[in-house]
Amino acid sequence: MPSSSSGRIFLEKVIKHGGSYQDKKNSAQQSLFGDDSEVEVADPLMPECTPYTKIEQLRMEKDVTGFYISGHPLDDFHLEMTNFCDVAMGDLFNNPRDYFHKTLTIAGMITTVAERMSQSGNQYGSFVLEDFNESRKFFLFSEDYLKLKHFLVEGTNVLVQVRVQFRRGGQEQLEVKVMNISLLADALEKFTKSITVHLQSAMVTPDMISVLHKMLKKKKGSCMVKFRIDDPESKMVLHMQPRNNAVDPATFIRELKHIPELEFKIN
Repeated sequence: MPSSSSGRIFLEKVIKHGGSYQDKKNSAQQSLFGDDSEVEVADPLMPECTPYTKIEQLRMEKDVTGFYISGHPLDDFHLEMTNFCDVAMGDLFNNPRDYFHKTLTIAGMITTVAERMSQSGNQYGSFVLEDFNESRKFFLFSEDYLKLKHFLVEGTNVLVQVRVQFRRGGQEQLEVKVMNISLLADALEKFTKSITVHLQSAMVTPDMISVLHKMLKKKKGSCMVKFRIDDPESKMVLHMQPRNNAVDPATFIRELKHIPELEFKIN
C-alpha cells in the first residue's frame, strides 16, 4: 500500500507519461513522410507497495462509490451475529412496540462518532451503527458515555445491548437505549458456554475420532464440547460430553469449519 504522497508522485508520472506519448504520436502523424511507425515511450516503473487489507479495501470502496463492492466488513462475523443477536436493527426500529420493555442484542459496525458538551457542561456522545441492511444513530449520556466511550471508534465491529423503553419524561414516545457494548471479535470467547457437534453414526470412524481428539487438545479454554450422534436406522440419539474437554471456542470453531460435513450448534 503506497503512502498518499508516493501515490500522488506516481500518478503525476503516469499523467506525464500519457502526455509525452500523445505528443510523440501527434508529432509522428504530422511528419513530412507520414510515417506510421509505432511510437515508443518507456512505461514508468510501478512502485512496490503492500496490498491493502480487506478492511482498507472495503473502506476505500465505500468512500469512492458510496457502497461496498467486494464484500462487507461484517462478513467475517456471520456466526457471531446469528448466534448472539436477538433482532436485526431494521426489525427493531420498524416495530419497537413489539420489543417494549425487552433487553436485546444487536450488532454492527460503528461508522460515525461524535462527542458533544451539554449546556450543563457534561460530555455526551453519539455513534452510527450499520449492519448489512440498516444504519441508525444512538446516543450515550452521562455515566453511560463515560463507561462506554472507549468502544466508539470508527470501523469497530460491536455487539450492542439495548432496551426499548419510554423516552425520559414521557409515556408516548419509545426510545432504544444503549445498555452495554462489547467487541464482536471477542463474542465467541465471552458468550459461548458450550458447543454441540452433530454427527451421523456412519461418520464415527477411527479417523474421525482421531481428528476430533486432536481438535479438543489443540487449545484449552472454558467452553465445554458436547456430541450428539444420530443413528437413522434405529432412530436413536446418543448424547455425550467427554470429561476434561473444555476448549477455546474460537479456535475449536475454526477447526470445525474445515470439516464441512460436521454440523455444530453454539449454546
